[in-house]
Amino acid sequence: MEKNNSKQIYRFIKTSSDELLNSIKNNKDKLIDAFTIYYGEKYRNTISEKINNTLFFTYISPYIIDLIEYSYNNIEKTNKNNYQDFKNLIDFYKTKKRRSKFYNNDIDVDENFKNIILTNIKEQDDASAFQITNIDENNNPIYAVFLGIGSDDKTVIHETNHVITNSLLGYIKYDNILETIEK
Repeated sequence: MEKNNSKQIYRFIKTSSDELLNSIKNNKDKLIDAFTIYYGEKYRNTISEKINNTLFFTYISPYIIDLIEYSYNNIEKTNKNNYQDFKNLIDFYKTKKRRSKFYNNDIDVDENFKNIILTNIKEQDDASAFQITNIDENNNPIYAVFLGIGSDDKTVIHETNHVITNSLLGYIKYDNILETIEK
């Protein structure tokens, strides 16, 4: 039974992640237009470049599970059956060793960046979403947005705004550890 339950949970996570990430991918032009209206036409190229070069991920952490559980517990009893997948997710993660995981639907991540991502998820243990900036092997900026499973459009817009308004000034590398300097 446990094996079937875990398959069902991972299928739910994959479906939820894919829906959110595909929605972002399919609506990037609308995001670019909306931010251009807000910040001005003269920033369209910068906005477009940053949004088109942003990696989007979903993730699960202990905090995300706690948020889902809080929301589930505040649903009226008559509606709880409509949210059984969330209840299964809560139960599954509450009984397991609580590890942070991240998901994406079409992005290959090298081992170094993967470790940076997992470290950031652990450090952001009270966040339902966050954004990080890093540098690739050619010294180009990498923008990444992490959205907790169940994030809404408002969260996507908020985190994307961080990408647009952050300026990477430089970076320091010591002992193979890279630290960005941002404004």
